[in-house]
Amino acid sequence: MKTSATAMGAAAILLWSLMVGLMRLTTEAFGAQLGPVLVYAAGAAMLFAVHRPTPLGQVPRSFLLGCGALFVLYEVFLSLAVGLSAGGTQTIQVSMLNYLWPTLTMLMWALMSGPGRVSSLLKALPGALLAAAGMVLTVGGDSVLAGAPLLGGAGADPLPYALALGAAVIWAVYSNLASRCAGSSNATAYFFVGVAALLLATYIAAGAPAPPRPLGLAGVVPMLLCAASMAAGYALWNRAAAVGDMGRIAVVSYFAPVLSSAMSSVLLQTLPGPAFWAGVALVAAGSVLGWFLVGRKQGKQTS
Repeated sequence: MKTSATAMGAAAILLWSLMVGLMRLTTEAFGAQLGPVLVYAAGAAMLFAVHRPTPLGQVPRSFLLGCGALFVLYEVFLSLAVGLSAGGTQTIQVSMLNYLWPTLTMLMWALMSGPGRVSSLLKALPGALLAAAGMVLTVGGDSVLAGAPLLGGAGADPLPYALALGAAVIWAVYSNLASRCAGSSNATAYFFVGVAALLLATYIAAGAPAPPRPLGLAGVVPMLLCAASMAAGYALWNRAAAVGDMGRIAVVSYFAPVLSSAMSSVLLQTLPGPAFWAGVALVAAGSVLGWFLVGRKQGKQTS
C-alpha cells in the first residue's frame, strides 16, 4: 500500500506539470479573469464528486480559515500570473518563479526550527543561493549571459513576475503551517470554492469582460483538462501524504520544475533557450540540496 501511495504522489506531480500550459490555453480562450474562474469551479465540482472533503464542522478552524486563506491567495496569484503573461515564453518563466517555493519552504522551516534555527538557516542557504542563481537564468534567459540586465523583460512587465513570486512565498508559508494545523482533514474542495469565488469577484470588478474569441471546444477542452489535472493531482497528493513515503516523494517533487517546463513548452509550442534550461536545472538542484542538508532532518522531526 505504501508503494502504491508513493506512486500516487509521483502521479500528482505529473498531473500538476500540465497545469500551467493548460491554464494558459484556457485564459487565451476565456480571458485572464474568467478562465481561472471556470477552472476552479469545475475543479471544485470534481473534488466534491470523487474526493469528498471532511465535514466542515470537523475541520480545525485554524486550518480552514488561516491555511484556507493562504491556499486561496496562492491559487489566485498563480492563476492571474499565468493569465496576464504576454505569450508562451513569459508564461513558462513566470511558472518557474513559482517553483522557488520548495527552497523558500526550507528557509522558512529553518527560521521556525527553534533553538537550532541559526544552524538550520546556514545549512539551507547554499541550496537557496543555487536556486536563486537558476531563477536569474530562467527569467533573464540567454540575454543574461550576454551582459543584459539580470531580470531581462521582468522590468518592462513586472506584474506577472511579482504575482508568481508572491505565490511562491505564500505556498512556502502554507506548507509550513498546514502540516501543523490540518491533522487528517481534507478541505481542498472548500478551498477550491473559495478560489473560484474570489476570482469571480475579480472578474466582476473588472467589468466582466467578454472572452477574447468565440467559444468552442478549443477553449472548453483545455479548461476541463486543467480542472481535472488539478483536482486529481490534489486528491492523489492527499492520499500520498497520508500513506506514502514522503521522503521519496519530496525528492521527486523537486524535479517538478523540469517536468513542468517541458510540458508547458510542448503545450504552448514554445522552446526557451539554453540558459533557461540551465536555470531550471539549477533551481531543481538547489531544491534537492536544500532537502539533503535540511529537509531530511525536517522529515524526521515531523514524522
